Amino acid sequence: MTTNIAVPELRRYAPDALRMVGVPLGQADETADMLVWTEAVTGGALRFVQTNRARLNWSPRPRPRVIAETPEEAVVDARGGSLLEFGIRIFDFACAEAAAAGSRQVRVRNVYGAVFLPYLVARAAERDVRVEVRGPDSGELTLRATTGGAGEGLDTPAYRNAVDHGIDIDERDFDTVTQLFESLRVPTSERSRSHAG
Repeated sequence: MTTNIAVPELRRYAPDALRMVGVPLGQADETADMLVWTEAVTGGALRFVQTNRARLNWSPRPRPRVIAETPEEAVVDARGGSLLEFGIRIFDFACAEAAAAGSRQVRVRNVYGAVFLPYLVARAAERDVRVEVRGPDSGELTLRATTGGAGEGLDTPAYRNAVDHGIDIDERDFDTVTQLFESLRVPTSERSRSHAG
């Protein structure tokens, strides 16, 4: 069974739900945009969170880093992190590299979460950078970032349709999001109101 949810409603739940799977507070808001857009346009984002909940909560948190640079390419090791957590940073790096050189290849190792690639490519297009993606194969993908001729950005017909008509979400996926959201929020009670400020 599915539930139809408005884009703004899912956007309201998303930051807190992401915090409950380990996405840091300062990053949860921009990551929520990626989660909602992906669910609205291609689907699978909420299922990704549900399926990878334990892995996303992994501690200590992985920290991606550039491990090699040559004139031909840069290599980023995501150290087992997901594109949900690090995709925006990795693609921003690729866009910056392309802006400096006109075109740049960035190879990303030890990463998962390919469901978020369409959002990341569209987000790069908003910055007038075309990113072609090869992979992911066995946790590795290759990005070819080139300035100019980027194509369609985030304001796609599919996203506008979701804004107008809502997103049909599997009830199990929606339950996961609402449970995560509610686990961060404490219900208001008479006792909590009387003890407030």
